Amino acid sequence: TTSCYEWFAEMLQEIERDFRDRVNFLTYNIYLTKWSMRQARAVIENNTDERDIWTGLESKTHYGRPNFNVDFQDIINEDWQMTQKRHIGVFVCGSKPLVKELQCLCIKINDHHSSTNTVHFYLNKENF
Repeated sequence: TTSCYEWFAEMLQEIERDFRDRVNFLTYNIYLTKWSMRQARAVIENNTDERDIWTGLESKTHYGRPNFNVDFQDIINEDWQMTQKRHIGVFVCGSKPLVKELQCLCIKINDHHSSTNTVHFYLNKENF
């Protein structure tokens, strides 16, 4: 269910409000990998809402398993209009295999970009 991270969604809402004027301060994706028929109906009925129906956040919840390789590459390719190194925090709450997958991906990307010194991913994990 989504209730297990309601406090996290509230914190993100507060950050969205407080840092609205800071471009690229926070970009996030929330994935719901297990959901009920009730949740599926609610998504279909409220798909046009401006905010996410579960969290109230500007960023809508994604359904199903993420493709982290694509997501990370999208982040790397974004035009941040910055000349300095980008420090990117990756926050995860999930199983040990999921954490290990993201840890390996962060290391792989950091190793690949170490010579250009343009980006560095930091993994942060949490258990609810």
